[in-house]
Amino acid sequence: MTVDPLADIHMTVENFDVERTATAYYNNLGTMAWTTAYFNGREKAEPAVQVPVPMVLKLLQGIISRDEWLSRFFPKQMAAYHKAIEESRRMLLGM
Repeated sequence: MTVDPLADIHMTVENFDVERTATAYYNNLGTMAWTTAYFNGREKAEPAVQVPVPMVLKLLQGIISRDEWLSRFFPKQMAAYHKAIEESRRMLLGM
């Protein structure tokens, strides 16, 4: 007879993903664009970064993912995001 060592363990796993939002906006003529980002539910955005207009269109069309976008224009913040996710993963697997 095989005994399941996890048979009596009941575990609740929740999503601990870090909220992140990317926004983009144009000048009145549509010739220049900027992007901002919000991390971890903060009300204050990261400082705006000027971006090429064709890149914004790729973001809006789904050609570039939100995480690719944020990694390109907000690399320090995304490095912290990836580190937090990895630490959470280690903690969960180390239980």
